[in-house]
Amino acid sequence: MSISWAENEVKLACKRENPDWDGKSFDYGCAIYQNALECYKVCAPLIDKAGHSGFSYSLFVNVLTKLLKNQILVPITEEDFEETFPKESQLADYIREDGTIVRQCVRYPAVFRNIHPDGTVTYKDIDRVSVIDQHNASWNNGWVERLCKDLIPPITLPYIPTNTPIKIYTWEFIYNPNNDDVYIERGSYNTVYIHKIVFPNGEVKEVNRCYSEEDNNKEIEIKVTKKLYQKIKKVIEEDDKDFRSSLD
Repeated sequence: MSISWAENEVKLACKRENPDWDGKSFDYGCAIYQNALECYKVCAPLIDKAGHSGFSYSLFVNVLTKLLKNQILVPITEEDFEETFPKESQLADYIREDGTIVRQCVRYPAVFRNIHPDGTVTYKDIDRVSVIDQHNASWNNGWVERLCKDLIPPITLPYIPTNTPIKIYTWEFIYNPNNDDVYIERGSYNTVYIHKIVFPNGEVKEVNRCYSEEDNNKEIEIKVTKKLYQKIKKVIEEDDKDFRSSLD
């Protein structure tokens, strides 16, 4: 590995990032390039000493990249839920109101094991599913994920998370069943229309379901007629237009 080559690449990148950078004052973009160069200089001698072939080097880069991204190298198994929680981790089992015993995975904290009162065991990865709304904003949403439970294969062990989440595309709005009215109230909604689910392997599953959340935190499925769909679509398009205008 050539340190001089890396230094020149970082120099060119910093020049493009900030042509007026003096090399001393703080610049966010240039600081990132400089930090990467520092790490490269530390790693280069160790990598050269290992004497990698082209094949082993590609494997090495893959492993190192996963470690840098905090991605696990081997699948999660049941043994990972038998580990003792380190005191400093502040992790502990807890019991839900229905009696389900929940344990967090020590190796990979995004994964949980649920032992239900009837003895069945299920697993949940809170980073596995991403909900994407009409503004292309994405986040975790347990309610929407639960509504699509029958369409998403359950997690089984051994399990290794994918780099790309399962994506559920939605429209979110307020629906008044008394007068079949649909409208947008910024920052609030009680209804979700689920378009489709896109899986990491590229598979697309059309959903086309609509659910409204009641006051008791239960949902009712709304039959989407052609008329209601057109009404929802119009409101969402107007909302998206207003949202984009607010960003200008």
